[in-house]
Amino acid sequence: MITIFSCILDWILRISGTIALLWCLFSLFIKTNEFSTNIKITRFIDRNVLDKYSHYTEFSDPDLTGEYLVFEPQDTIIRKVRIYKIKWTVKKIIKVKKIAEFKNITPGNPLIYNSYFPEGAPSKRIEWIGEYGTKGIYTLAENGKTGNVDKINYIYQFGLIQNIRKRLELK
Repeated sequence: MITIFSCILDWILRISGTIALLWCLFSLFIKTNEFSTNIKITRFIDRNVLDKYSHYTEFSDPDLTGEYLVFEPQDTIIRKVRIYKIKWTVKKIIKVKKIAEFKNITPGNPLIYNSYFPEGAPSKRIEWIGEYGTKGIYTLAENGKTGNVDKINYIYQFGLIQNIRKRLELK
């Protein structure tokens, strides 16, 4: 009687252990999109607001200027920041041309981007790669109702290494 019970228990533990191991391996390869607060993106029109920043990198859009966008990392170093001109079709957004690229944007040295927020179809996109390879996307657009720049414009994508770090609760 004990041997039958231990044999059944042994097989239950083997099957559940195999399923748990496969689930852990499978979950490492799934890309997740989530919002993050380690990048602060602020939009303003008055140039006098720039006086509060002692060090910054400034870039003016060759097509349209007038509004300022402050891209400021809060607690991480951004390895690369790329600004793209995009075209919005009915189904998806297509990158047309890379406008600029910046490297090593730190919390004390924000990127000031002089451009224009279009109403309706977006025309520019900022993409960045964080310190541990985390990719982020921000589309310059405002909603047509209130003119707000919503948090929905932030998209983060985590790859294999970032998922391992996230599962093991490393930085």
